[in-house]
Amino acid sequence: MADKYLKEAISSRNIKQLIHVIYILINGYLLKYFGFVLPFITGRYESWQDTSAMEKLLTRNGFKVHVHEVGRHTVIEGRLI
Repeated sequence: MADKYLKEAISSRNIKQLIHVIYILINGYLLKYFGFVLPFITGRYESWQDTSAMEKLLTRNGFKVHVHEVGRHTVIEGRLI
């Protein structure tokens, strides 16, 4: 999904959309490798994560994780142990 959003931003030459998608991707890597995210200029927090990264992050923070597919969506359930 993130790659589709990035291609769309590049092809439309929409600089605001491009900045936003780059922010989302950078935040995804910050969360995956360092465990934190930064707010966007609007104050909202957004990031993109793959299933394995979310699973590792939740497990590392004491959650029992269950991943399953519902239609086109991946649902990641975390229950605090």
